[in-house]
Amino acid sequence: MKRDEKKPLISEFIMRAVRDKPPVTVRQLAARVQQEYRLSEKKAVKQIVALQSHGSLRLEGNPNSQSATLLGYLRCERSLWYWLTISLATATTLIVFTVPDDLYPLVYARYALGSIFVLLLPGYSFIKALFPTKVPITTGKKN
Repeated sequence: MKRDEKKPLISEFIMRAVRDKPPVTVRQLAARVQQEYRLSEKKAVKQIVALQSHGSLRLEGNPNSQSATLLGYLRCERSLWYWLTISLATATTLIVFTVPDDLYPLVYARYALGSIFVLLLPGYSFIKALFPTKVPITTGKKN
């Protein structure tokens, strides 16, 4: 394919597009490149990723993806650990208080869930609260 002398290189176009009007997503940037150079989406994304791997372009996560409210956090996928902990605690409580000691097969479930409830859940919850995977507040230049 012969390069049009009036058009800049794809990498220069991408850098100028990011500088002039930063796109919200990589897909939007790829759409701009597709529109300008008539490339497939795969080739446009490949050019963008190449610029990132060379260090010329820095792609970041969406800053608006973090939920600002408690209700929003409880509905997102990152709160799955919370819902699993609550479900396990509820199931354990129900089994421990409803299953009698002489009910043969279910007594083992009672022992297993009771052990998890007493030994594993407190430590897991404590570590999860102490060491979150991502600090919600920027504490300096390094997160």
